[in-house]
Amino acid sequence: MARNNVDAEVNFSNRRNPPFVSARASLGGDFITLFIRLNNAIGSPSERLAWAGRTTPAWFLLSHCIDLTSWFHGLQAERVFASGVKQVLAARGIDTDDAIHAIVQHEGGTHANFKTVWVLPNDVPAPVDFIFRYVDSDVVFAGDTHEQLIRLTTQERTTFPGTLNWVLQRFAGFVTTAHG
Repeated sequence: MARNNVDAEVNFSNRRNPPFVSARASLGGDFITLFIRLNNAIGSPSERLAWAGRTTPAWFLLSHCIDLTSWFHGLQAERVFASGVKQVLAARGIDTDDAIHAIVQHEGGTHANFKTVWVLPNDVPAPVDFIFRYVDSDVVFAGDTHEQLIRLTTQERTTFPGTLNWVLQRFAGFVTTAHG
């Protein structure tokens, strides 16, 4: 994009989210397993994204989950088993999955389990429901950002990294990266 003098990036915003930054700094053991569930209220695909029928929750949501695995340890996926369900959104004329469940095998044989649902009721307390559990040989990193519960356990101690008000850090990280 330098040719057009435009700053852009892929919005993998969790790379600036304080609990994930704290967790990554504490990682170091052998990656064992990861579970992530990232859901959105139905308003995302049915009201706010006119192009929802041309994408899937895998591209819109699971890409953030898979990026965390790569960012945490640099591991690439080797095999994927995934299955989706089309019911609610299809009935509304939006040709995309309501939910996807994927099991991903990474280099070295470790596995990650990813789930996403794009049709939660609009009246859920927050439009994003994000639950994760990361385990390596030295660290357990578990959390529920929807309920604002984050726990990072290492061999030395357990901490509870903050989760609120990280938007300014995210924006500052983009500006710093773009303008060095």
